[in-house]
Amino acid sequence: MKKIGLFVSLFLFSFCSLWSQTAREEINRNIDKAGGSYYAYTTEFIPQTQAPKGYSPFYISHYSRHGSRYLTKDVHYTRIVNVFAKAHEQSALTTIGEDTYKRLKEVMKEANLRAGDLSLVGKQQHRDIAKRMFTSFPEVFKQKDPMFNIDDKYLRMVDNGWDGIVNSYRNPTRDYWEIKAVYAPVFVAVEKLSFIVGQDSIPIPVRNDFDYTDLSDVRVQWQIYEDELLLDKGFSSLHGAPHATSTMHLPLTKIKTVKPGKTYYSWFIFLRKDGSEITRCAVELCAPEQQEAIETYSVKPIVDNSKLLTITVGHTKYVFDPNLGQLIAAQLDDSKIIEGISPTIWHDLDPNERYAFGAAELKKAVNLNQYQQKVTAWNVENKADDKVIHAQVEYMIDQNNRFTVQYKYTIKGNGLLNIHYELRPQVQINRLPLVGMDIKMTGINDLKWLGLGPYDAYPNKQAAPIFGTWKWDGTAGVKRTRWIESSEGPARIQIFNNGYIELKEATSNKISVLTDVYARPEKQRPADNSFPELRTDHSYVGEFDIVLKSNE
Repeated sequence: MKKIGLFVSLFLFSFCSLWSQTAREEINRNIDKAGGSYYAYTTEFIPQTQAPKGYSPFYISHYSRHGSRYLTKDVHYTRIVNVFAKAHEQSALTTIGEDTYKRLKEVMKEANLRAGDLSLVGKQQHRDIAKRMFTSFPEVFKQKDPMFNIDDKYLRMVDNGWDGIVNSYRNPTRDYWEIKAVYAPVFVAVEKLSFIVGQDSIPIPVRNDFDYTDLSDVRVQWQIYEDELLLDKGFSSLHGAPHATSTMHLPLTKIKTVKPGKTYYSWFIFLRKDGSEITRCAVELCAPEQQEAIETYSVKPIVDNSKLLTITVGHTKYVFDPNLGQLIAAQLDDSKIIEGISPTIWHDLDPNERYAFGAAELKKAVNLNQYQQKVTAWNVENKADDKVIHAQVEYMIDQNNRFTVQYKYTIKGNGLLNIHYELRPQVQINRLPLVGMDIKMTGINDLKWLGLGPYDAYPNKQAAPIFGTWKWDGTAGVKRTRWIESSEGPARIQIFNNGYIELKEATSNKISVLTDVYARPEKQRPADNSFPELRTDHSYVGEFDIVLKSNE
């Protein structure tokens, strides 16, 4: 037994010695390998293991960390350069030291503002890995991927990280915040709570999904709003065992009255001991609704010489063109705010939509917003308190693509315009990216909305954005809204839409008021019935209200 143990010990000692000698030999052959973890990954081709007999590769899931890159923080450069700079000022450097200092300054110039970026070597490493995949498994790349040119025989790298939680510059994408919200270990367990004015506080249920952390280790920063107006704020602490629901009491003493047309809500920001944020949630605070005193006027329709129909209600004017079947202008006194409303069922598809639609459908895709229209029905109904316009319009894109919209415009005595529509597509492509109405404005200023923000919201992704009143920063995106408001000179417009809006770039004066938007299936996961696909084999119904008001 001892002989066996001695033999094993000697064998292991000999093996370790042999391995040690091999490592030294490798370093002697290539001194760069002495860099350890700083040694640049090499991508020389090594034959890959083939698929078992009877099987063939069809899909590659590749996960990789960054390649060779600049140091992760500027301080890693400046720290050593500053030491050499101080020694240089004191004439303490040798000739080799001065030469090294000169070289370090050149490195600093090259690395300025590039901390963490891929180097040219790092980019080449990823290209070589991709080439190795293509060479080893060519059958995988014979399949057509709609993300790439369908006639392209070369592998293309999608470098913006559209389907990940960070992009190629390591900036968090919208999905990063979605995942963070979905997996938050602590959160408010309700979305709405009722209260009455004069109530001192309201209980807020807080769920603790930590495995070991008590909520006494978590601080809660809360804020109470009336639309965008901050009414009260503070910090609270509470106790709560892991995997249990506890209660914190939100003070309501600053809500003295509930104003008509205003929305009340509270934000809760959960913080760790070091002050970093875990997550944030919102709760809508619902009180008995107060009725707003509304001034009403008689509704006066006028048909002018150009056969346009102008309907005046007090200071508000709506102009319709019976030859288009649409609203073409809206103004308050002399301030024109709307220049037209038209249907929209298309936009430039983003990478997610292109991938989800698929190559076969993309071949059939055309710009469905490029159409000629023809009015097939027009009728003005005069009621005692309001005017109702019924219209049916056919929109022709080409011989294979068209759609029909039935409109019902209702102008009420308080100046409100209700637009109800039913859109029936007859197009080749089997799904749509969105369905709604484009509102062309004379200008968009100080735009804000009540709903989910600041991140984009989709039918299947609404965890990251939270409820509140948000101001537009000028970037394009899709938002979940209850109302939108924008100003133009002395007037402002409010659009009440319990749905979505698509905001264009700041230079555009269009807002798309949407009843439906395409959801966001994950790459390689086909869409299913858990979210709307906007199929083109049925109709879509939408509705929204427009109100013009004075800013004075």
